Amino acid sequence: MPIYGLIKGALCLFPCTLFLTICVATVSVVLLPVTAFWTYRAVITTAQWGPNIKVIACILLPVFLVLWPCLATLLAALFSLLYCLAVPVKSTFDESENFCYGGIAEVYHAVMCQYPRLFVECLWVRYYEFTEEFRHSRGREVFDVPFYWIFLCPLLSAAGACIALPAACVMTVIKIIPALARAYYFLWCRYCELGQGMMIMFVLLFALANALVPFLVALAAAAFVVFSAGLGATATCAAYNGGAEAGFRRMVTNVYDLDEFSNAVAFQCHSCLPWANFGESAFHTSVTKGII
Repeated sequence: MPIYGLIKGALCLFPCTLFLTICVATVSVVLLPVTAFWTYRAVITTAQWGPNIKVIACILLPVFLVLWPCLATLLAALFSLLYCLAVPVKSTFDESENFCYGGIAEVYHAVMCQYPRLFVECLWVRYYEFTEEFRHSRGREVFDVPFYWIFLCPLLSAAGACIALPAACVMTVIKIIPALARAYYFLWCRYCELGQGMMIMFVLLFALANALVPFLVALAAAAFVVFSAGLGATATCAAYNGGAEAGFRRMVTNVYDLDEFSNAVAFQCHSCLPWANFGESAFHTSVTKGII
Protein backbone atom coordinates (compact mmCIF):
# COMPACT_ATOMS: atom_id res chain seq x y z
CA MET A 1 0.00 0.00 0.00
CA PRO A 2 2.74 2.59 0.73
CA ILE A 3 4.29 1.74 -2.63
CA TYR A 4 1.02 2.38 -4.46
CA GLY A 5 0.66 5.68 -2.60
CA LEU A 6 4.12 6.70 -3.78
CA ILE A 7 3.24 5.73 -7.34
CA LYS A 8 0.24 8.05 -7.12
CA GLY A 9 2.53 10.73 -5.66
CA ALA A 10 4.95 10.28 -8.56
CA LEU A 11 2.10 11.09 -10.96
CA CYS A 12 1.68 14.45 -9.23
CA LEU A 13 5.30 15.19 -8.43
CA PHE A 14 6.74 16.63 -11.63
CA PRO A 15 3.80 18.67 -12.99
CA CYS A 16 2.78 20.05 -9.59
CA THR A 17 6.30 20.91 -8.46
CA LEU A 18 7.07 22.54 -11.80
CA PHE A 19 3.82 24.52 -11.76
CA LEU A 20 4.12 25.71 -8.15
CA THR A 21 7.79 26.63 -8.55
CA ILE A 22 7.15 28.64 -11.72
CA CYS A 23 4.07 30.24 -10.15
CA VAL A 24 5.87 31.29 -6.95
CA ALA A 25 8.89 32.55 -8.87
CA THR A 26 6.69 34.54 -11.28
CA VAL A 27 4.52 36.05 -8.55
CA SER A 28 7.57 36.92 -6.44
CA VAL A 29 9.23 38.72 -9.34
CA VAL A 30 6.07 40.41 -10.66
CA LEU A 31 5.05 41.67 -7.20
CA LEU A 32 8.61 42.58 -6.23
CA PRO A 33 8.17 46.29 -7.13
CA VAL A 34 4.99 46.44 -5.02
CA THR A 35 6.68 44.56 -2.18
CA ALA A 36 9.65 46.90 -2.36
CA PHE A 37 7.39 49.98 -2.35
CA TRP A 38 5.43 48.81 0.71
CA THR A 39 8.63 47.84 2.51
CA TYR A 40 10.37 51.15 1.83
CA ARG A 41 7.26 53.10 2.76
CA ALA A 42 6.98 51.24 6.06
CA VAL A 43 10.66 51.75 6.86
CA ILE A 44 10.65 55.45 5.97
CA THR A 45 7.41 56.39 7.72
CA THR A 46 7.53 54.23 10.86
CA ALA A 47 7.75 56.03 14.18
CA GLN A 48 9.68 53.19 15.83
CA TRP A 49 12.99 53.89 14.07
CA GLY A 50 15.18 56.95 14.04
CA PRO A 51 16.54 58.61 10.89
CA ASN A 52 19.95 56.93 10.91
CA ILE A 53 18.61 53.37 11.12
CA LYS A 54 16.12 54.21 8.37
CA VAL A 55 18.93 55.27 6.05
CA ILE A 56 20.82 52.04 6.80
CA ALA A 57 17.72 49.93 6.20
CA CYS A 58 17.05 51.65 2.88
CA ILE A 59 20.61 50.93 1.77
CA LEU A 60 20.53 47.25 2.77
CA LEU A 61 16.98 46.38 1.70
CA PRO A 62 17.83 45.76 -2.00
CA VAL A 63 20.00 42.79 -1.00
CA PHE A 64 17.16 41.08 0.85
CA LEU A 65 14.61 42.00 -1.83
CA VAL A 66 16.77 40.39 -4.52
CA LEU A 67 17.26 37.24 -2.42
CA TRP A 68 13.55 36.95 -1.63
CA PRO A 69 12.36 35.42 -4.97
CA CYS A 70 15.22 32.90 -4.88
CA LEU A 71 14.39 31.81 -1.35
CA ALA A 72 10.65 31.65 -2.04
CA THR A 73 11.22 29.50 -5.14
CA LEU A 74 13.48 27.05 -3.27
CA LEU A 75 10.99 26.69 -0.42
CA ALA A 76 8.10 26.20 -2.87
CA ALA A 77 9.97 23.41 -4.65
CA LEU A 78 10.78 21.66 -1.39
CA PHE A 79 7.22 22.03 -0.07
CA SER A 80 5.67 20.72 -3.29
CA LEU A 81 8.03 17.75 -3.30
CA LEU A 82 7.03 16.69 0.21
CA TYR A 83 3.35 17.49 -0.20
CA CYS A 84 2.95 15.58 -3.47
CA LEU A 85 4.39 12.45 -1.89
CA ALA A 86 2.76 12.70 1.54
CA VAL A 87 -0.89 13.29 0.59
CA PRO A 88 -1.33 10.30 -1.81
CA VAL A 89 0.36 7.98 0.71
CA LYS A 90 -1.91 9.25 3.48
CA SER A 91 -5.05 8.90 1.34
CA THR A 92 -4.11 5.30 0.51
CA PHE A 93 -4.68 4.37 4.16
CA ASP A 94 -7.84 6.47 4.46
CA GLU A 95 -10.96 4.35 4.02
CA SER A 96 -13.01 7.39 3.05
CA GLU A 97 -10.76 7.98 0.02
CA ASN A 98 -10.79 6.02 -3.21
CA PHE A 99 -7.91 3.54 -3.15
CA CYS A 100 -7.07 3.87 -6.85
CA TYR A 101 -6.94 7.63 -7.28
CA GLY A 102 -7.54 9.09 -3.82
CA GLY A 103 -5.30 12.04 -3.01
CA ILE A 104 -4.37 12.85 -6.60
CA ALA A 105 -7.22 15.32 -7.13
CA GLU A 106 -6.52 16.87 -3.72
CA VAL A 107 -2.85 17.42 -4.60
CA TYR A 108 -3.62 18.96 -7.98
CA HIS A 109 -6.29 21.23 -6.53
CA ALA A 110 -4.11 22.37 -3.62
CA VAL A 111 -0.87 22.88 -5.54
CA MET A 112 -2.35 24.36 -8.71
CA CYS A 113 -5.20 26.39 -7.23
CA GLN A 114 -5.21 26.78 -3.47
CA TYR A 115 -1.55 27.40 -2.62
CA PRO A 116 -0.76 29.79 -5.49
CA ARG A 117 -3.83 31.83 -4.50
CA LEU A 118 -2.72 31.71 -0.86
CA PHE A 119 0.77 32.88 -1.81
CA VAL A 120 -0.64 35.80 -3.78
CA GLU A 121 -2.89 36.67 -0.84
CA CYS A 122 0.07 36.61 1.55
CA LEU A 123 2.07 38.97 -0.63
CA TRP A 124 -0.79 41.20 -1.77
CA VAL A 125 -2.92 41.38 1.40
CA ARG A 126 -1.13 40.02 4.47
CA TYR A 127 2.20 41.66 3.79
CA TYR A 128 0.46 44.98 3.13
CA GLU A 129 -1.36 44.69 6.46
CA PHE A 130 1.92 43.87 8.20
CA THR A 131 3.68 46.90 6.75
CA GLU A 132 0.74 49.15 7.67
CA GLU A 133 0.78 47.85 11.22
CA PHE A 134 4.52 48.46 11.41
CA ARG A 135 4.08 51.99 10.05
CA HIS A 136 1.50 53.03 12.60
CA SER A 137 2.78 51.20 15.68
CA ARG A 138 4.54 53.29 18.29
CA GLY A 139 7.00 52.06 20.88
CA ARG A 140 8.05 53.68 24.11
CA GLU A 141 11.48 54.55 22.73
CA VAL A 142 12.64 55.28 19.21
CA PHE A 143 15.41 52.93 18.13
CA ASP A 144 18.35 54.55 16.35
CA VAL A 145 22.12 54.24 15.88
CA PRO A 146 24.93 56.83 15.68
CA PHE A 147 25.31 58.78 12.45
CA TYR A 148 28.59 57.15 11.38
CA TRP A 149 26.75 53.80 11.21
CA ILE A 150 25.11 55.02 8.01
CA PHE A 151 28.49 54.50 6.34
CA LEU A 152 29.87 51.69 8.50
CA CYS A 153 26.86 49.37 8.43
CA PRO A 154 26.64 48.90 4.62
CA LEU A 155 30.41 48.45 4.45
CA LEU A 156 30.40 45.78 7.15
CA SER A 157 27.41 43.98 5.62
CA ALA A 158 28.92 44.05 2.15
CA ALA A 159 32.30 42.91 3.44
CA GLY A 160 30.69 40.09 5.39
CA ALA A 161 28.69 38.96 2.35
CA CYS A 162 31.75 39.21 0.09
CA ILE A 163 33.59 36.87 2.46
CA ALA A 164 30.77 34.42 3.24
CA LEU A 165 29.29 34.02 -0.26
CA PRO A 166 32.50 33.01 -2.11
CA ALA A 167 33.44 30.76 0.81
CA ALA A 168 30.05 29.02 0.61
CA CYS A 169 30.40 28.59 -3.17
CA VAL A 170 33.86 27.04 -2.81
CA MET A 171 32.68 24.75 -0.01
CA THR A 172 29.69 23.68 -2.09
CA VAL A 173 31.86 22.78 -5.09
CA ILE A 174 34.27 20.81 -2.88
CA LYS A 175 31.73 19.06 -0.68
CA ILE A 176 28.65 18.47 -2.82
CA ILE A 177 29.99 15.17 -4.19
CA PRO A 178 30.91 13.83 -0.71
CA ALA A 179 27.52 15.00 0.56
CA LEU A 180 25.80 13.18 -2.30
CA ALA A 181 27.85 10.05 -1.62
CA ARG A 182 27.03 10.19 2.08
CA ALA A 183 23.32 10.58 1.30
CA TYR A 184 23.42 7.49 -0.92
CA TYR A 185 25.44 5.59 1.69
CA PHE A 186 22.90 6.44 4.38
CA LEU A 187 20.01 5.42 2.11
CA TRP A 188 21.58 2.10 1.10
CA CYS A 189 22.55 1.26 4.70
CA ARG A 190 19.00 1.81 5.90
CA TYR A 191 17.62 -0.23 3.00
CA CYS A 192 20.02 -3.13 3.59
CA GLU A 193 19.02 -3.24 7.27
CA LEU A 194 15.54 -4.31 6.21
CA GLY A 195 14.65 -7.95 5.92
CA GLN A 196 14.40 -9.60 2.52
CA GLY A 197 10.62 -9.41 2.49
CA MET A 198 10.65 -5.74 3.44
CA MET A 199 13.31 -5.02 0.81
CA ILE A 200 11.05 -6.47 -1.88
CA MET A 201 8.04 -4.55 -0.55
CA PHE A 202 9.85 -1.22 -0.53
CA VAL A 203 11.89 -1.66 -3.71
CA LEU A 204 9.89 0.98 -5.62
CA LEU A 205 10.18 3.41 -2.70
CA PHE A 206 13.91 2.76 -2.64
CA ALA A 207 14.19 3.41 -6.38
CA LEU A 208 12.24 6.65 -6.06
CA ALA A 209 14.42 7.76 -3.14
CA ASN A 210 17.56 7.11 -5.20
CA ALA A 211 16.17 9.26 -8.00
CA LEU A 212 15.30 12.11 -5.61
CA VAL A 213 18.61 12.23 -3.72
CA PRO A 214 20.52 14.37 -6.30
CA PHE A 215 17.64 16.83 -6.52
CA LEU A 216 17.40 17.19 -2.74
CA VAL A 217 21.16 17.60 -2.34
CA ALA A 218 21.26 20.23 -5.09
CA LEU A 219 18.31 22.05 -3.51
CA ALA A 220 20.03 22.03 -0.12
CA ALA A 221 23.28 23.29 -1.68
CA ALA A 222 21.45 26.17 -3.37
CA ALA A 223 19.75 27.11 -0.09
CA PHE A 224 23.15 26.95 1.64
CA VAL A 225 24.66 29.43 -0.84
CA VAL A 226 21.66 31.78 -0.72
CA PHE A 227 21.69 31.70 3.08
CA SER A 228 25.39 32.61 3.19
CA ALA A 229 24.71 35.88 1.35
CA GLY A 230 22.66 37.10 4.28
CA LEU A 231 25.38 36.43 6.84
CA GLY A 232 26.90 39.85 6.22
CA ALA A 233 24.21 41.36 8.43
CA THR A 234 25.48 39.30 11.39
CA ALA A 235 28.77 41.20 11.24
CA THR A 236 26.84 44.46 11.50
CA CYS A 237 24.92 43.21 14.54
CA ALA A 238 28.13 42.04 16.20
CA ALA A 239 29.80 45.39 15.51
CA TYR A 240 26.82 47.24 16.94
CA ASN A 241 26.95 45.22 20.16
CA GLY A 242 30.72 44.88 20.57
CA GLY A 243 32.43 47.39 18.33
CA ALA A 244 34.14 47.20 14.94
CA GLU A 245 36.58 44.52 16.10
CA ALA A 246 33.69 42.22 17.03
CA GLY A 247 32.21 42.80 13.57
CA PHE A 248 35.39 41.70 11.81
CA ARG A 249 35.68 38.69 14.12
CA ARG A 250 32.12 37.77 13.18
CA MET A 251 33.01 37.86 9.47
CA VAL A 252 35.76 35.30 10.01
CA THR A 253 33.61 33.23 12.34
CA ASN A 254 30.92 33.09 9.61
CA VAL A 255 33.40 31.18 7.45
CA TYR A 256 34.01 28.81 10.34
CA ASP A 257 30.27 28.33 10.79
CA LEU A 258 29.77 27.55 7.11
CA ASP A 259 32.65 25.09 7.15
CA GLU A 260 31.44 23.52 10.40
CA PHE A 261 27.94 22.94 9.04
CA SER A 262 29.01 21.74 5.58
CA ASN A 263 31.60 19.37 7.09
CA ALA A 264 28.97 17.97 9.44
CA VAL A 265 26.71 17.24 6.48
CA ALA A 266 29.35 15.98 4.02
CA PHE A 267 31.94 14.30 6.24
CA GLN A 268 30.31 14.06 9.70
CA CYS A 269 33.22 15.93 11.26
CA HIS A 270 33.95 19.38 12.64
CA SER A 271 35.42 22.40 10.86
CA CYS A 272 38.84 22.28 9.23
CA LEU A 273 39.31 25.92 10.27
CA PRO A 274 39.45 25.93 14.09
CA TRP A 275 41.57 29.10 13.97
CA ALA A 276 38.60 30.94 12.45
CA ASN A 277 36.40 30.42 15.49
CA PHE A 278 36.63 33.36 17.87
CA GLY A 279 34.32 31.79 20.42
CA GLU A 280 31.19 33.31 18.88
CA SER A 281 29.99 30.31 16.87
CA ALA A 282 26.60 28.83 17.64
CA PHE A 283 26.90 25.93 15.19
CA HIS A 284 29.25 23.76 17.24
CA THR A 285 26.92 23.53 20.21
CA SER A 286 23.53 23.64 18.54
CA VAL A 287 23.31 22.68 14.86
CA THR A 288 26.20 20.25 14.38
CA LYS A 289 25.61 18.59 17.73
CA GLY A 290 22.62 16.78 16.28
CA ILE A 291 24.43 15.85 13.04
CA ILE A 292 27.86 14.63 14.13
